[in-house]
Amino acid sequence: MDRRCVYYRKPLLESGTLGTKGNVQVVIPFLSESYSSSQDPPEKAIPICTLKNFPNAIEHTLQWARDEFEGLFKQPAENVNQYLMFLERILCLAGTPVTPPIPLHPVSRRDPKFLEHTLDPKFLERTLRLAGTQPLEVLEAVQRSLVSDRPRAWPDCVAWACRHWHRQYSNNIRQLLHNFPPGQ
Repeated sequence: MDRRCVYYRKPLLESGTLGTKGNVQVVIPFLSESYSSSQDPPEKAIPICTLKNFPNAIEHTLQWARDEFEGLFKQPAENVNQYLMFLERILCLAGTPVTPPIPLHPVSRRDPKFLEHTLDPKFLERTLRLAGTQPLEVLEAVQRSLVSDRPRAWPDCVAWACRHWHRQYSNNIRQLLHNFPPGQ
């Protein structure tokens, strides 16, 4: 594209993003440096669009898997525990006895340092300060974890895993192939 713009003497505006950072380069033929003559510094982070759609290097695949794991098993569990602790404190302040205790992970009940370092007493306040639609997304995820998608037995876990597998490794791939047909 750069060579054609120079050949036809047309200006080029090249832009891109990397996470929250952006860059722009204006190329004016025979006046400014052309796009191909400059080189980007090595990237420290992997662009989100690469991770979501086309992880093509082992580093991309590893980062995608790490993000996927944390998004499925780490962050929702932490948010649920923080919400439950927040709820328990509100009920205690209101003088409502919490019996049986709200079900946190057994380790968290026995280890006060675990509670001190992992549970946020201002969970709701912190969540509501998040940008854009993030507060709604976090609270909806907590609601799904505790109510609508909560597994009641082992078969519920297997059904969830099957749905997730089909969404990630069948439906999403078919959609990508539809949006970006091979050979284009």
